[in-house]
Amino acid sequence: MLQDATKDSGFEDLLSEQPKLTRNPTEEKDDYLYELVGVLVHSGSANSGHYYSYIKERHEDSQGRWLEFNDTTVRVFDIGALADKCYG
Repeated sequence: MLQDATKDSGFEDLLSEQPKLTRNPTEEKDDYLYELVGVLVHSGSANSGHYYSYIKERHEDSQGRWLEFNDTTVRVFDIGALADKCYG
């Protein structure tokens, strides 16, 4: 099902029905540990507002750096400040 939607999209290696995660050895067989790689934020009301995102770089040389994408601005973001930036 998912493979049909991504066929010829170039994302076949990124999207898969099979988890590419590490198993948590202390949990049951079907439990997995997930790594947060992005956060989509909406500020405003249900009628109007603004979206922006925080994305973790996944290149080997990025050292796990997080970036804030907000319209035309992209800057380094301290993930420790996420709770302060995302509220509501």
